[in-house]
Amino acid sequence: MESLVREFLEDYKNNRHPYIAVEKDEKGRLLTEEELVNMLTDIEMVWRDNPDELVSKLVESTIIEYERVRNKYNIPGYIAAVQVGNISVGIFGGKTNSGENAIDMPEDALFDIASMTKLYTQIVAYNLMAKGLFKLTDKVKDIDKRFTELDDVTIGDILSFAVAFSTPGRIDDAENSEEALGRLFGTTIARDKEGLLLKGYYNYNDIGMMILKEVMEEKTKQTLEDLIKQYILTPLNLTNTHLIVPEDKHHLVTGTSNFETARVNDPKANMMVNGYSGHAGVFSAYFDAMKVLRATRSGIILPDNHDFITPGNLYKMDKIRDKNTKALKGIEYTLRNFNAKVGSVFLSDKGGVNTSWVPNGSPGDSIGTSGSTRVTGIASLDSSFITMQNVASVSVEEARETIERINEENRMKGINKIFDLDNARVLKRKIAGKDVDFNFIETKALVDVAELENMTNEMGRLTIQLRFLDFIMRKYDRNYEIDYKRRVA
Repeated sequence: MESLVREFLEDYKNNRHPYIAVEKDEKGRLLTEEELVNMLTDIEMVWRDNPDELVSKLVESTIIEYERVRNKYNIPGYIAAVQVGNISVGIFGGKTNSGENAIDMPEDALFDIASMTKLYTQIVAYNLMAKGLFKLTDKVKDIDKRFTELDDVTIGDILSFAVAFSTPGRIDDAENSEEALGRLFGTTIARDKEGLLLKGYYNYNDIGMMILKEVMEEKTKQTLEDLIKQYILTPLNLTNTHLIVPEDKHHLVTGTSNFETARVNDPKANMMVNGYSGHAGVFSAYFDAMKVLRATRSGIILPDNHDFITPGNLYKMDKIRDKNTKALKGIEYTLRNFNAKVGSVFLSDKGGVNTSWVPNGSPGDSIGTSGSTRVTGIASLDSSFITMQNVASVSVEEARETIERINEENRMKGINKIFDLDNARVLKRKIAGKDVDFNFIETKALVDVAELENMTNEMGRLTIQLRFLDFIMRKYDRNYEIDYKRRVA
């Protein structure tokens, strides 16, 4: 066993270049080689002749972690899935929602993947650039005359998240869809309190992708739904990904507070006429989402895969202030290498999940992306995994009860983190002239993001162990196949 571990590690480190730390950092979050060795030697070869039984043993700790979080926060259900080589694992826990019509989590459940939608929007943009419709250096206002206030903001600025935006009023607070769209067209470059123009360094936001969606639709005279079908769904033969969910699939919708109406959880997307935008709106089955992630690494749906995932070389801006007066003394920039040119995609980084969503020990060619509905996907050249919780698939009343419970627990512990009950609310708006009610639940008020980080790290551990199993199995049968699925009540 020891020789197999050493052989695997040698091959893995030389060919896949994972981030493995010499020792833990001050927060104890970095994966060391000693831990990696222990992780692999945990695989008892007693089950050598029954790989399915071995996989069953390996997923136990993953299920324990997911069930711990589900029970702690009253989450209706989840899906966790991994694919490495010829090994596929799917874990399906709980229900689609907390309502009376909830069903056991089906394999083809359609999750609201929230900001993972940004990846789809960016893939479309790269395909349109390959067709010559616009360039990275083109100014937005020159392509779409409706964005008159964006000065010299370019397509490249938006794709790399190199600018912060300001709208004339919150889009989700607009009374109707026309007003919401007008506010989007009135977007300007934001300034901070000192008047500093917030452009030229990394700023993660939704508005840029909302702008890009409008620009692409204006330029092509097609909807984003049609463009995603043309450049992603059709080439990959995906039939379980939707911006507008067909009525006969409404019962499969999960991960959103609007599961009964098959609308997303995001209020800005809901304010748009079709109920989606460039930053949020995609519903996807887990296996479709994993195919998209893998395809970005293989280049199947990208005209220039290398350009898409190379570091963006943007900086994080830190302000230096006087210790006594707090007056601004200067600006310090730190290079953020873990962002790709498309700013919602993260590259493998020594900081691990805490900075890049990619767990330490993952292949160096890995990328990661995440959504506020507590979904995360990681992909490399030969593996992918996804973690999906349906935190928001509860009623507004239930969400408010949970927020009150969390607030009370924080007060008892002396934790200064109290959430407003407006983090769960019903919005009454007029969309395309029709009265529409939709719910919004802020998932960060229900489940700490640290829990998503824990589960992502757990999936990273499982992926490494399955990678080792794949390494061993190929020694005996290069054509072997394991398709393991587990349902948790």
